Amino acid sequence: MVIALVVAILAALAAATVAMSRGQTRYDATTFCPAEGASGHRIVLVDRTDPLTRAQAEALKGLLFELRDGLGRFERLSVYRIGETVDTRPVQGFSFCNPGRGDQATKLYENPRLIQKTFQDRFGAPLDRLIEELMAPAEAKYSPIVETLNALADAPDFRDAAKARRLYLISDMLQHTALLDHYRSPPAPEASLRRLEAALAIPALQGASIQVAQLTQPKAKHRQTPELRRFWEEFFNRAQTKLEGWQRWPD
Repeated sequence: MVIALVVAILAALAAATVAMSRGQTRYDATTFCPAEGASGHRIVLVDRTDPLTRAQAEALKGLLFELRDGLGRFERLSVYRIGETVDTRPVQGFSFCNPGRGDQATKLYENPRLIQKTFQDRFGAPLDRLIEELMAPAEAKYSPIVETLNALADAPDFRDAAKARRLYLISDMLQHTALLDHYRSPPAPEASLRRLEAALAIPALQGASIQVAQLTQPKAKHRQTPELRRFWEEFFNRAQTKLEGWQRWPD
C-alpha cells in the first residue's frame, strides 16, 4: 500500500516535471512565436483593390474570427492586404502566434487569467482593430495578385514557419497589371501561364495548401468565368500548392 502510494506520487511529480519543461518554451517577445518556429501558420491574403459589399465584409469578419478561435497555441495567424501598386509588397496588417487563451493554459503551473489577459492584449485586441480597418471602403488602380503571391512566397515568415501552412486568398481573382490583365482579354489559361513562366512569375508555394474565396464583383461578373477559375487552378498547380477549396462570396 505504502509502496503503491510512493510510486503514484513519484509518477505525478515526473509528469509535472515534464509538463513544466514543456512550458518553458522560448518564444519571441514580439510575435509570441517559438524559437523553433510556429507549429502551424494560417495566412489570409485580402484583396482590397475593390470595395467589399456588406455581405462580403461580414463573411471576411466571420472567417477571421473562426481562424482566431480555432488557432492552436503557438500557431501563427498572418493577415496581408494586396498592395495598391505593382511595386509594393503585400501590406502586413497582423502576424502573431497565439500565446494561448485562458482555456489553453496548463493549470499545474500557469495562471489561466493571466494567460487570457495576455491573449486579449497582445493578440485579440490588435486583430479586432485590423478587422475594423478591413471593413472600411477601399479601391485601387491595380490588382497585382500574381506579384503579391510572389512577394509572399519570398517573405521570411512564410518560408520559415512551414510546418503546416494554409493560405486563404480573398479576392475577385481578376489580375490587373501590365504582367497580366484579365480586364483587357480573357484568361486563355495556357497562353497566360506560358507568359508568366517566361517572366519567372510563378511563385514557389510548395508545402502550403490554399483556399480561395472569390469575391463576386457586380460590374465584372461577366469576366468571372469558369475559364478564369481554370486559369487559377493550373496556376496553383504549377506553383506546387494544393487548391483545397474554391467558393464564391456573393455580392
